[in-house]
Amino acid sequence: RASNGQIIKHLKFAQIGGLFTPAGVAVLGNILAQKALEQSISEISEYLEVIDAKIDDLIQDQKDNVISELFSLRHAVEEAYIIRKETCFVSSTTWSKVASCGTAATKVQKDALQKIQGLAQKIQIAKTAADLRTSTDALSSEIAGWLMALGNAIMIQDQLAVIELDRVLEESPEALEQHREGLKIARNHRIAEIESTLLELGSQLGPAWETAQEMQFRNPIAVKRIFAGISGVDNDLDTFAQALELQENLWSE
Repeated sequence: RASNGQIIKHLKFAQIGGLFTPAGVAVLGNILAQKALEQSISEISEYLEVIDAKIDDLIQDQKDNVISELFSLRHAVEEAYIIRKETCFVSSTTWSKVASCGTAATKVQKDALQKIQGLAQKIQIAKTAADLRTSTDALSSEIAGWLMALGNAIMIQDQLAVIELDRVLEESPEALEQHREGLKIARNHRIAEIESTLLELGSQLGPAWETAQEMQFRNPIAVKRIFAGISGVDNDLDTFAQALELQENLWSE
């Protein structure tokens, strides 16, 4: 059922009887899974519209290969997703254009998580006010970009899942249920990996704040900057977590 209370357009009255067959149940499960993914895509897209505006310079300069690759992927998958939405069909031509994008999106996610882990480690090992200020500055200036990369990676993979389910339905309908279950497990694993990394980063912010407090008397200017950086990073993490509903964003259908 769609959000407006109407029966999903994919279901026609002539098809209702067929829903009670095993194949019909699989198709219905597929439609519901796609709708759940589409809702997630919509929510992530809203977050990305906000975050993109904050990191305009990073997008324009494309200083990092990860960011450059990310936007190439986003363009290709978005095009296939629109075609699928307009035609309600995924041709072999459309699928061939994006078949390898899932692997590339996974690499973007891995690279972004590694960047975040590296930034968190620098904060963890900082011993002086100067080191802590430098590591906090680096984290606060880069975190929005890497969160944007993660959000895009999730959205791209969700769009691919919707496209892929239609392709499997067309080519191997008997394997649809198993394929949907495999996609669900893979997606939940990706979300859990992101959540774990961000929780680890968040756990470094409290000790860093306490360390800075101990240095406040001797280095008030540096510590003020550290406090501002930590507060900004904490806000970015909170915004990301709320926008993507990390705890609730596991695919449970």
